[in-house]
Amino acid sequence: MGQVRESSAYSEIRDPGGIPRGLPVRLKIPIIGVDTAVEDAYITPDGRMDVPAGSVNVAWYALGPRPGQIGSAVIGGHYGIDNGIPRVFYNLDKIKVGDKAYVLDDNGNTLAFQVTSIRLFGRNDDSTPVFISTDGKARLNIITCEGIWNRIDDSYPERRVVFAEAITETQAGVTPAPLITPKLPATAETPTITTLATTPSSEEVTGITITPLQMIISSIIIVTLLFITAKFIKQ
Repeated sequence: MGQVRESSAYSEIRDPGGIPRGLPVRLKIPIIGVDTAVEDAYITPDGRMDVPAGSVNVAWYALGPRPGQIGSAVIGGHYGIDNGIPRVFYNLDKIKVGDKAYVLDDNGNTLAFQVTSIRLFGRNDDSTPVFISTDGKARLNIITCEGIWNRIDDSYPERRVVFAEAITETQAGVTPAPLITPKLPATAETPTITTLATTPSSEEVTGITITPLQMIISSIIIVTLLFITAKFIKQ
């Protein structure tokens, strides 16, 4: 996904000096070693915020405020392990209140944000606190999955949201709410391994999935072969 053009809803929103607030192109969170490109995210058919295409990039919700505008800019990224490599927000749970994140935009500006709070949401909880703010501050909310992978639901059960507030000069005025307020993002795909401490199953290691029917057939074949072998030995 490439960077979108300036939407008509925000085309007239300017910094005090008349300079348009740039589109986010990079996110840095030094405390957890994140330095990655920013994609654009929109809304999935079921009404959720979309997720980044890759496991090491992040995605900014492009129908809401840009980082540095008044309101809640939202950036999401993947959690877990992908082929033995931690995904971009695998260590997001290590962030504490007071830590800093930085967004670089395509105008060459670097915007600094400081973490003010951290919350866990159920995947189907009300998303309003994540996407909407009315306190007149420029906020950056960073979101990823949380918990143990649920094979039945094909998802993680929770979403971790890091709430941060701009500490660099931000634009004056009021930014409108997102054009569409989405639900919290879904998990894009089944992780190879959910955590470093988890022992992978045989199918996760080999890439081969064995169904219950295949296991039953295999067991019958093994028992039959053992019976024939034992009968042959007795003869």
